Order: sequence, then structure tokens, then C-alpha cells
Amino acid sequence: MVAARFPFPIVDQLRNSGQDGQFQIYIFDPRPGDNAAYLLYRVEDGDICVPEYMDSRYSVDESLRLHYSALPKATLDMFRTALEWVKDTCSPDAKIIELVCGSGQFANMLFDAGFENYIGYDFSSVAIARAAELNPANRVPNFNSFNHVRTFENLPAIIARYGAYLDFSRYQRMDIKNRKCRFLLQGNRI
Repeated sequence: MVAARFPFPIVDQLRNSGQDGQFQIYIFDPRPGDNAAYLLYRVEDGDICVPEYMDSRYSVDESLRLHYSALPKATLDMFRTALEWVKDTCSPDAKIIELVCGSGQFANMLFDAGFENYIGYDFSSVAIARAAELNPANRVPNFNSFNHVRTFENLPAIIARYGAYLDFSRYQRMDIKNRKCRFLLQGNRI
């Protein structure tokens, strides 16, 4: 067990030592005042979603600069489903907040569909710069956070973690490569 405010350098050292495959790495947020520690992220396949990692990824991955129409099918399907949910439940003047907005590709989809009252949050300054490139007429602010990616074993774990804050009205499991999946959830703040 290692206590560190920024785990990226430690994980990077473990990778470089050749020992990272000998054990699993979990990053927890102890939440002052709470009795339980929450899993922020489980490092898998050599990736870790902390600002430094995501900044480097957004700096080199050209697909993160593309218009949403050029995204991989699985991601585009997820965006289309989310857009349909927004259209089903929101008027064009509804306030929309996207957490983990990345380079603003879903924001572009929303803008193209007529939704303009949008704010996106991300912790990667490079992602925010890409979002500004993709959405020059719209503002996508930077959310300064240690980590915004959380890994869950299943849908009940997501609901257990966020159910006190959000009233979920829809969800959909979306399978991706390597037996992983994403859950797309729609809800309102309680």
C-alpha cells in the first residue's frame, strides 16, 4: 500500500521496473469524513487515468481531434444513444452538464442537434485545448480534479456509489473490447 496525492509517478516507476504485472494496482480516494474508501481507478493494461496520462494521450492520439462522425463505432453508438436520451427528456434550452467531456466530441453532437446550454468538465488541460479547437464558438471549462475515472464491477456498484446524489432514470450497458464495458446512465441531481 502506498499513500500518494499523485499516483502517476509511482505507477510509472512500477511499469519501468518490470514489476507492474506481478500485482494489481488500485487507487482509492479516502473521502475525509466518510467511513469508507472509494475506488477511483484500477490500473489495467498499462493505462492510468490521471491528468498527466490523459494529457499525454490527448497530445498524441489524433483520433481525439476528429469530428464525432469519425469516431469508432462503439463510441459513436454510445454518443448516439446518449443524444437520443437527451432529446427524449430535455428541451433545446435545457442545461446540460457533461462530466468527463474530453475533447468535446459529444458536445459537438449536442450543438449540431440544437442544444446550446452546455458545459463540459474535464481534468486534462490538453483535452480542454482540443475541445476549444473542436468547438471554437463554445466554452468547455477545465475541471481541476485528481481523477475523474472510476471503475466499477457492475451497475449496482455504480448506483450504490452515486444513488444518494443522482436519481437514475435510464441506463445501458455497452460492451467494448477485451471483455470490458461502459455503462451509460442518465439521471437528475437529487
